[in-house]
Amino acid sequence: MGCLNSTVNGSTDANCCFGTTVDRMSVVAVGMQPSLRAAVKAATDLPVSMTAVYDKVNRTEPGLVRALVSGSAQRLTPVPQAMSPKRKVSVPG
Repeated sequence: MGCLNSTVNGSTDANCCFGTTVDRMSVVAVGMQPSLRAAVKAATDLPVSMTAVYDKVNRTEPGLVRALVSGSAQRLTPVPQAMSPKRKVSVPG
């Protein structure tokens, strides 16, 4: 079911799973998006609302969020650096 949790009556609610939140925070941590809001908006296939993502972040221990963001940044920082073209100096010096 991905990030949607099944309820007792078989329908689904918009509770965001932890992996989705980590994924969106990771792109912010490496500078690919300027904010969590921008990262959520940029995710065209996200099956939950902005509110569901923020609710999950608000219910997560701050130390855990810091550790996840820090670890993601350390592991993923080389990716956008490798993808961005090297800028040439237009004026020497």
